Parts: sequence; C-alpha cells; structure tokens
Amino acid sequence: MLVALAVAPMAAACSGQECPAGLHQYKDKCLTNMAIQYVGCTDGKGVNVTTEIGAGGTFKEVAEVSLNLAYKQAKEENTPVALQIVKDCLEIARTTSPPDDPEQAAAAQFQRDVIDATPSISISPTTARKGAQVTITGSKFWPTEMVDIYLHATLVAQIQADATGAISATITVPSSAPPPDFPTTITATGRSSAKSAMAPFQTAP
Repeated sequence: MLVALAVAPMAAACSGQECPAGLHQYKDKCLTNMAIQYVGCTDGKGVNVTTEIGAGGTFKEVAEVSLNLAYKQAKEENTPVALQIVKDCLEIARTTSPPDDPEQAAAAQFQRDVIDATPSISISPTTARKGAQVTITGSKFWPTEMVDIYLHATLVAQIQADATGAISATITVPSSAPPPDFPTTITATGRSSAKSAMAPFQTAP
C-alpha cells in the first residue's frame, strides 16, 4: 500500500569530497549511480530534487522525495505533468544504468508498486434507484490527489485520496442517471495522475 512520505533530509552522510561506500559525488551530494541519472533528469525537467535530498542517498530515497515534490506541484498546478516527469526519468535512469546495477531491482519495484499501480474501485450496492445512496471505495490512486467520481456522464462527487491513495465516498444516484434498462458505470479519475477506475452500475426501477 502506498504511503506519501514527508520530504526530509536523508541519512547518507557526505564529508567534504568523500562519500560513503557505494555513493558518488554529484552537485555536493552523495548518490548512487542510478540516483545520479535520476536526479540529473528530474532537475533538468523542473522537479528540483537536489535542494531537498539532504546529503544524498540511494535511488529509492531520491525517488520518494521527487514523488512528494511532484504531488505538491501537481496539486498547485492541477496538472499531471510533474508526475509524468517522475515516470519518464525513472525509465531513463533504469535504461541508462547497466543491467547489473544493484538498484535495478529497487527501481523496478518502485515503478511497479508506485508509478504503474492500477487503481480499482468497488461499489455497494451495484443497483440502486435514483435518489438512493451508493458507497464507493477505491485504492492505488496518487496519495492525497483529488479524485472526480462520475455516474455515467454526471459528476457526482469530488474527494481527496488519503495518504495511501485510498478513497471512500457515499454518492446519491442523480436524476440524470440512465434508465433501468441501460447498464452503465461509476468511474473515479485522479486529477493529478489521470489514473481511472470503473465499476458496473445499473439504475433500479
């Protein structure tokens, strides 16, 4: 389950021009090889990680900081562009680094569990009359992003995902809902991530 981490200085120490084993000097930071590729990419595209990573750190530590910065930027600008930068730079860092880089596994897991995770929703009941209430729960959206919920083509709720990317809401079936003989869906779409999930729904007679 995703957890949004606070942006904070990292534990890796850098003394003068010397870095701990496995870390290398980059812009006065001590970073792993893959972290250097990643930071260079994000800094060049407007997600300025360098000022937020303390003394330095591993790829995973740097990626978590950049993701929090991207969340903040996406919320302020109401755009998924910053989050797309994180995704693109992760792919660049992975492909630029050699296959035997010890952080390849961590990068692949970060991409699978955080970047590419597909959201899902469930609804109860799946059939209800107009004016009745339906409960919606979901997971794997971006942490703290706003999520728009639609029944067919009608916007019925706007809620904020929690720190793990989960959502929970109760909506009222609108008068504009399709007739009982017309199967439709309830859809939840993250404003920042553009991730979407849907569940089948039908208006009761």
